[in-house]
Parts: sequence; C-alpha cells; structure tokens
Amino acid sequence: MGNAEREETAKPPVEFASRRGLECFVGQARVGIPTAVVERVIEYQCSPPPPLARRWVGGFVLYEGRVMLSVALVSRKSESIAPSHPARGVVLRVPHSEVGWILEVNSVGAFLDAEVAMRRSVPQASKLPAWVHAGRTLDRRAIGWIDVDAMVRELVGTA
Repeated sequence: MGNAEREETAKPPVEFASRRGLECFVGQARVGIPTAVVERVIEYQCSPPPPLARRWVGGFVLYEGRVMLSVALVSRKSESIAPSHPARGVVLRVPHSEVGWILEVNSVGAFLDAEVAMRRSVPQASKLPAWVHAGRTLDRRAIGWIDVDAMVRELVGTA
C-alpha cells in the first residue's frame, strides 16, 4: 500500500475537549456525566422495562409526580426482575423533554475534570451505546463520558 492509499484510509485524529462532570460507577465501569445536566442523585423504585422497549431502557419511575425513564447501561435478566425493583441513579436535567430522565448507577464518586473524545472512538461492534464517548481523567484513568443529548435522541427515536 502506497503513501497516498494510506492517507486516504487513515482516520482523522480524534479531537479531545476538557469537560467537568460527576464520576459514577456503573457495574465495573467508570462513567462521567456532565455537571450541567446533573440535577440530583436519588434512590427509587423502578418498574421493569416494557416488552418492546429500546435496549438501554431500564424501566419507568414515578418520582415527585413526574414520569421518568430510567436508563440502564447494565442489563438485568428480565425473569429476575420483580414488578418493581430498587435502583439508584442520577436525575438528568433535560430541558424541553416531556418525561424525566435518570441514569442508573451503582454509586457516585466525586466531581472531576476529564478530556473527552469529541466523536465516537470505539468500534461500532462495541457493547457500549454510541452516546458513550471515550475519555480520560486528569490522572489518566479511562472513563466513559455520557453524551446526554445523543442518549435522549437515540432513546426517543430521533437519532
């Protein structure tokens, strides 16, 4: 393969941007949620997802009189889910959404600064949704960064 062919097939370098967010733990993974969309951390009772729900829908919640969609990056076996199960998550601030949004987490860490890839940098065959971008904390730990706008677009079917 000549230099010209290599240049045509080479992917452009991934650009990174500095971001501030809340570090959370989902299963064994660290994820960052942008500070601007973090409303609060709650514990709640979550219904199981409806039968034809999109892959990342964990269930529905009625919280403070508002219907909220619980987004689960870690799947649960449907046969092991009771009609309602306890969960904890981060309530997300999503302006102009008729439903509320919660990202299910196992635990919450601290606020942190990270360098986040501005475009998807993991293979399409990845088990992660397209709205989780690669990132690194300032102390060089890998972290998945949640693109909340892209998450909402995908889960409401406008992506």
